[in-house]
Amino acid sequence: MKGIRAILGALVIGIFLCAMNGCGNAKHTAVPDDQVIARINDYELTVYDFKDESRRMLAYKDIIKDPSQAKKDLLEDIITRKVMLQEAQKENLDKEKYFMKEIERYWEQALIKLLLSKKTAEIPSRLSRENKEKVLEKWADDLRKRAHIDVNKAVLDKIDLEGGSHDR
Repeated sequence: MKGIRAILGALVIGIFLCAMNGCGNAKHTAVPDDQVIARINDYELTVYDFKDESRRMLAYKDIIKDPSQAKKDLLEDIITRKVMLQEAQKENLDKEKYFMKEIERYWEQALIKLLLSKKTAEIPSRLSRENKEKVLEKWADDLRKRAHIDVNKAVLDKIDLEGGSHDR
């Protein structure tokens, strides 16, 4: 009986020490999200930013074989993107009308995608895909019916679509 108590006591102490010290895995301790990993000119890349990028980018990369190399590669990718973005801003490309229109399009698409995801989640899952699409179409039609829409047909008729792009 004393032998079992001694073993259990040692196990309890061992479990406690592992919990307190991370079982000797000191290199994988939690790093605060606001800690800076790299400074790229005036930009500070934080742990939070790095983790956010890793969730988006590492889904497309092979990190299983060498996680350490994957982190280095990801950091290099982020640094390259940041210096290119800084150069684009230095050249005021971020203020051009074409760029602003592209951002507006992206913002609209992302917002609509979020809204459709929300509405799709509200539709009972037991419905077929076809019926779910019908529900979404009816919802969109109801939105249009409730909206105040005024079309200036005279202006619409004057627009020449064959004239090319006016975005740039």
